[in-house]
Amino acid sequence: MSKQAQPKPAFDPAVSFYSPKEEAPRVRAIKEAAQLLAEQVIEQTPEGADRMLALRSIEDAVLRSQLAITRQDAEKEVADQRDAEERKKRNAA
Repeated sequence: MSKQAQPKPAFDPAVSFYSPKEEAPRVRAIKEAAQLLAEQVIEQTPEGADRMLALRSIEDAVLRSQLAITRQDAEKEVADQRDAEERKKRNAA
């Protein structure tokens, strides 16, 4: 009996939740937790549409979390810029 190569999984947590080194620690923590959850879903559930939906839901949660963090960081940066401009105007007066 010859061994056949395993087909590549449709969902690979290591790829879906990959974190580049320069990524924000908050995002990295979320991705690491999501990867652990996704691995458990793969181990504990049968293949099929429900498993794939569960995995895609985890992926969606990670993406929405990243978006929330990015928006928060952007709002803080814009507020800081506005505060700096206001201080500059007050000092010039």
